[in-house]
Amino acid sequence: MDKKTKMENELSFVQGNGMFPTVEVNLDSLEKAGKNFYLDEICEALKFKRTTKKQITVYLRESVSINFGDCCNSLFIGVAGPINALDVLFAHFRKIQDVQVRLGEFIPASHSKKMIHLEQDDIWKYEGDGVWMAINELESLGSAENNQEVETADDLQADDEYHADLEDEGDIAEIQKVTRPLRMRAARKTASVGTIRQTIETIFGLPEGSVQLCGPDKQPLRSDARIGTLRKRWE
Repeated sequence: MDKKTKMENELSFVQGNGMFPTVEVNLDSLEKAGKNFYLDEICEALKFKRTTKKQITVYLRESVSINFGDCCNSLFIGVAGPINALDVLFAHFRKIQDVQVRLGEFIPASHSKKMIHLEQDDIWKYEGDGVWMAINELESLGSAENNQEVETADDLQADDEYHADLEDEGDIAEIQKVTRPLRMRAARKTASVGTIRQTIETIFGLPEGSVQLCGPDKQPLRSDARIGTLRKRWE
């Protein structure tokens, strides 16, 4: 069966005023609860909003946060469109046992990326290179493939280094000119594949979507999979 896809210019995204209210989710607690794909959770929460007459666009930003009392990796889920969609997302994550969630600060479009969109009874997920795919073509929650992504408790323990996507201060590791051309810190195991992929593109000035992080089967991992999962597949 052919995948239902559209190019970015075929969808009517909600831009709003460029600042979006958010739900903040502690990604570390989400993983410990066995929820390894946050995009699936967002789509699951919004599936009953597909019939809404107004479009909804979801913008995401991953960042280090101390809003839950300790330094952690957080996902800020911004909503452009009907504000009650934010309440739906908050209620969904709140009902997952032991997951920390709060109504967060506003995030600007310039520091976030649109990843989910609801329009004309469909939920669309960004696949990269300007392509969006209908959610009914995605793996269902709890599928065998998803279950293979579960990491052990040891994998989910925080590194001794400062909690950031890269083991250094800031979102992009410092590149120092030493005797070798380039040097950078390793990606943290709890960082998402999508964030590290975007970081590589930013550091080396590559086009968006040009970098893919693949397993031994040459298949790219999902953007919301973890770097720890990628490493495990190569062991």
